[in-house]
Amino acid sequence: MIQFFDSIGLGTIYFFVASTATIFLVLQFLLSLIGIGDFGFEGDIDGETGLETDSGDVSGFFSLRGILSFLSVFGWTGLVTLQMDIHYFVGIVISIVAGAVMMFLVGILFIGIHKLSVDNTAKTKNSLDKNGTVYLPIPKNMSGQGKITIRFDGAERELRAITEESEDIQRGVMVKVVEIIDSGLVKVKKT
Repeated sequence: MIQFFDSIGLGTIYFFVASTATIFLVLQFLLSLIGIGDFGFEGDIDGETGLETDSGDVSGFFSLRGILSFLSVFGWTGLVTLQMDIHYFVGIVISIVAGAVMMFLVGILFIGIHKLSVDNTAKTKNSLDKNGTVYLPIPKNMSGQGKITIRFDGAERELRAITEESEDIQRGVMVKVVEIIDSGLVKVKKT
């Protein structure tokens, strides 16, 4: 194996891997800026990794971006270790670790982005029968909308609210959600 690296040159391998991966990363970035394609890897990954998102997948880590990031950092780090006259085996280990760290960071980044884009409107149904506080006065007889703050699913949320009460419900009054009208709009009554 050592003869193989000596014959084609480890620096050549590092440079080819780094430059190719970097070119594809830049190309992917530029295409995503203009809205052409999402080059994420959509496939099943078997095994227990402990790196699951809310949706149960690990695609943030093993996406095309993650793999290209690994290869890019692996190659550039390998070139740096060669320039520093570090033994080739130690340089390969350092390069693999640096690439893995970058793949992990890219995975964390995309999982975080995915969590930001998750539609939480379906969770409005979890506010049913919960108590909240009027934030903006709610007009009587369903003649308009106000707002309430309510805690459910471990977070404080603000929802639009209507009421069938015969008088306006003023700010600071405790109310109970009695019906979900649509995502973000609930019907309330005084408690």
